[in-house]
Amino acid sequence: MKKLTLIVTLLSILTFSVYSQETTEVLKTKKGRVIMPEAGDIGLSIDATPFLSYAGNLFNQNGNTAPTFNFTAQDPTSLTLKYFLKQDMAVRATFLLGSSRNVVNEPSISDPKKLDKTIYSATAFGFSGGIEYSRSIKNRLRGYYGGLVGFEYLPYTDDLGNTGNVKYIDAINVKNDTKIIGGNTSTIYIAGLVGVEYFFASKISIGGEFYFSGGFGSTSERRQTFSNGSEDNISQEKSNGMGFMTSASGALKLSFHF
Repeated sequence: MKKLTLIVTLLSILTFSVYSQETTEVLKTKKGRVIMPEAGDIGLSIDATPFLSYAGNLFNQNGNTAPTFNFTAQDPTSLTLKYFLKQDMAVRATFLLGSSRNVVNEPSISDPKKLDKTIYSATAFGFSGGIEYSRSIKNRLRGYYGGLVGFEYLPYTDDLGNTGNVKYIDAINVKNDTKIIGGNTSTIYIAGLVGVEYFFASKISIGGEFYFSGGFGSTSERRQTFSNGSEDNISQEKSNGMGFMTSASGALKLSFHF
């Protein structure tokens, strides 16, 4: 992550330093196909990691499977759509989604033939929209920058990696059932972004992004309730706050334009 952030940052600085060298020349392949996106094109960007893992496994003895995406609350997947108003200008929208449900069965202490259940469930989602401008750096390498506004909803995660709500169901006595909910964080933010991408084929690129964002976040209380009527246990109070942060996209992005 640190190496990716450093690389993206350095290349982004280089992008701005060469903006004055912008050219209107249309790059084409040897077969005459346009390399960069054009006005009216639609772009689709997804996490490149599954594809890179798939390609890497082609050269080892560990076997291989088709690229897959998790879409879990612990590791939500993002999808970015772009519409190019001009060759160097596009509106963009990013969708974030992940959902998880895990059921753990354990023999009841009172009757090992019956199973107690612990159910973990969580959902993460988000949306952002904005505009970006792009400039050619050199040949197939291009930089871009822009701004966006967005919203994210992320579930609670404890020190052991357990995410979201927890429901315990006793196989013998329903009065022992418990439920833990809350602790989720909702954030509204604005962000500036810079990025670089390399077009290794006609209108297909791989790249990364760097963000500087600020926003308002609210975290709900984390509460445990008991079926036997005992007083609720609050393990985390509700909190609000504002802040600024910088971050890389977390993974390389593979983009298709058509």
